[in-house]
Amino acid sequence: MEAGQESAQAILDNDLLDIDPPQPIDAWSLEEKALLAARFWDAVGHELDNTLIRDIGRDRWAEYSQELYRVHQHEFFLSGLEALGIGDVKPDTKKCVLYHCLSTALGGARSVYAIESDTKAWIFYLPATLSSGGGIYGEEAQLAAFKGWYANNGPALGNDRLAFVVTHLIARGDPYEAGYFIEMDAPVAPEDRCRVEWGAPPPPPSQRQPPMLDTETWPEVRRLKALRNFSYGWAWDKVTAAVALLDDAGVAAVQQAFAIVVNAYLPYFEAAIDDSGAAMGSRYFGGVFEIAGVPVTSTAVREGTRVELGRDPVAGTSFELSEALAAATHECIRAAWARMLQEQGVAVAGTSITDLAFTAA
Repeated sequence: MEAGQESAQAILDNDLLDIDPPQPIDAWSLEEKALLAARFWDAVGHELDNTLIRDIGRDRWAEYSQELYRVHQHEFFLSGLEALGIGDVKPDTKKCVLYHCLSTALGGARSVYAIESDTKAWIFYLPATLSSGGGIYGEEAQLAAFKGWYANNGPALGNDRLAFVVTHLIARGDPYEAGYFIEMDAPVAPEDRCRVEWGAPPPPPSQRQPPMLDTETWPEVRRLKALRNFSYGWAWDKVTAAVALLDDAGVAAVQQAFAIVVNAYLPYFEAAIDDSGAAMGSRYFGGVFEIAGVPVTSTAVREGTRVELGRDPVAGTSFELSEALAAATHECIRAAWARMLQEQGVAVAGTSITDLAFTAA
C-alpha cells in the first residue's frame, strides 16, 4: 500500500442478510402485517415447544400437546366446518380431510388431499419450503396432534365408525406427514380411533389436490386476516395451555420463549422504527400486537411511553386461568420484554401486559 493510501473496510452486518430491509412500520400494508404477525407468533409457539421439551421431556410435552389439540378440536371443529362452507359435505371422510386441509392452509401450512374412495380419504402435510426441523420433536410428539384432534372427529360428527390412520411422519424420515380417514363397517373402539400403519401406500401425486376456497366468500383480505388470527390465537392457546397444565414449568417456559423471540425479531423492528430507547421499545411491543389486529393505544408519560392493549390475550383463550396463574403469565411476559430491552436502555414497568410503561432505564 502506498504511503497515505487508506484501505477500504466493509461492515459485516448480517442482521437482515436474507431479507429486504423493512419499510417504516407505519407504512406496512395488511399483507406485510399479516405475514410478519404469522412469523412472529408462530415463532412464539415453536420456541415454547422447544423450551418445554427441554425442561419437561418429550413424553410429558406430548401429553400437554395432545390435550391442547383435544381442547381445540372440541372448541373449533364443528364451527370451523360451517365457516369453511363444508358442513354439508358427504361422506365424513371427505369432510374431515377438507376441513384439515383448508384450515391448516389458511394458517400457513402446506397440505394436499386425495379422495381414494367413498370410505377413505387422505391428507398430506408437506414440509415448509426452505425450512427444516419438523422432525426434532420425535414420533410420539408428532402423533399427539392426531390423537388429540383427529381421533375425536368421529364422535363430534356423531359417527362412531370413523377412524384416522397415520401412515407417514417427517420424524421417521418420510417426505411428509400423512394418513387417512376411514369409515369402518362397525363402531370403532375409542382406543382405535387413531392408529398407525407405517408405510401404507398412498394415492399417487397425480391424484392429490391442493386446498381451494371460493374467492368471493374468502377474498384476499379475509384470508390474510385468517392467517394472522390463526397464528396469534394458536400462540396464546399454547401459552395458556402450558400454564394451566404445567403450572410453574409452564410459566418459566413461556418467559423464555418470549425472550428468545423478542430478541430474534428486535433487529427487524429496530430497522422499521425511526426511534430509539424507550420510544423504540414501546413501539416494538405495541407493534407485534397491532400487526395481529389487536387495538393498541400509546400515550406519552414521564421519560417514556405507556402502551395499552385493547384486549387481554391471556383472557378468552381455550384454557381459562385462575387469577393467580393469569397474573403470573402477565408478569413472566413483562419480564421477558424487560430482559431483552435492558441492553437498549429501556425499563418496562406494570403488572399487566395490557398496560405497560416503557421508560429510560
